[in-house]
Amino acid sequence: MYAVTIPSYGDPEVLTWETVPDPVPGPGEVLLNVVASAVNRADLLQRQGSYPPPEGAPPYPGLECSGRIAALGAGVTGWQIGDEVCALLSGGGYAEKDGVGTAAGVIQTGSQIMVVFAHGAAGNKDRLVAIAKDVSQKV
Repeated sequence: MYAVTIPSYGDPEVLTWETVPDPVPGPGEVLLNVVASAVNRADLLQRQGSYPPPEGAPPYPGLECSGRIAALGAGVTGWQIGDEVCALLSGGGYAEKDGVGTAAGVIQTGSQIMVVFAHGAAGNKDRLVAIAKDVSQKV
């Protein structure tokens, strides 16, 4: 897969698009094909060398993403490959694939809208909730 990497700290020009190993979901974890990500202050600080990723997190920036479940770790139930989800991450959202990390909790509102709190390169399936099919993608 490809990911945005930070081989040296500095301005935006230090970011590179490189081939990196695919993450693999462990037991109770899921892997996402990333469709969209976002830029936030922590990503900018990481690029400048002022915000190291937490221990166990991917070295790539990106603290949130949305996408589709690409793989299920052993023991995952209630989720299917292809389910559309979004996640808050400890890193790795600027990659083509990202794992959703250990659960801190799930916030579920309305009809199947999901927020996931994640840590690490792969994550707990209990933190996922499907995105409602009637949510608009228009800006």
